Amino acid sequence: MSEKQSKNKKRKNRRRIVIILLIVIIILLLLLKSCSTNNDDNDKPIGDYTVSDEKNDDPDNEDESTNKKQTIRFSGYGKYSVSNKSPNIEFNNPDVNHVDMVFSLKDKRTNDTIAVTEKVAPGKYVYINVKNYYKKKGKYNILVNITTFDTKTGNQANGLNQEVELTVE
Repeated sequence: MSEKQSKNKKRKNRRRIVIILLIVIIILLLLLKSCSTNNDDNDKPIGDYTVSDEKNDDPDNEDESTNKKQTIRFSGYGKYSVSNKSPNIEFNNPDVNHVDMVFSLKDKRTNDTIAVTEKVAPGKYVYINVKNYYKKKGKYNILVNITTFDTKTGNQANGLNQEVELTVE
C-alpha cells in the first residue's frame, strides 16, 4: 500500500470516528433532555374554565347524593351533558373541606389533557368548558383526577380519580 493510500485511509477513519462521536453526543443530549422534564409546565392551569364563588343554577345537574357528610367531600356527577348553549361541566369544592382541589380532565380514549385548573378553594365552583374540546355530538368518557392540598400547609393530601360520561348534544 502506498503512503498516499495510507493517509487517505487514516483520514476516512478519522472522519468515521468524528461522525460516530457526534452521533453519540447528540444521543446523550437527547437523553438528558428527556430525563430533565420541567415540572413547572405541568403545574400551570390549562383549558377553558372559570372559578366562581357561586353555584350556577342548572336544574339538569341536581343530585341529593352529594350532600352526604364525608371527611373530604367532592361535589360532582357521574354523567354530564353539554351543548353549544351550555358548554360547561361543573365541579365544586364544598365549603366544609379543609383542602384546595386541582381538577385535571383527560379524554379516556386519547389520554389528551382537556383541562387542568388552578387550586380551587373550599366553597368555590369551577366551570370547565369541554365543548371547545369535543366538537362532535356523541358520548365520551372523561377521566377526572382531583389532587388535594391542605389549605394551611399547602402539602398534597389524598386525591380522587373518577371516570365520568359526557354526552355532547
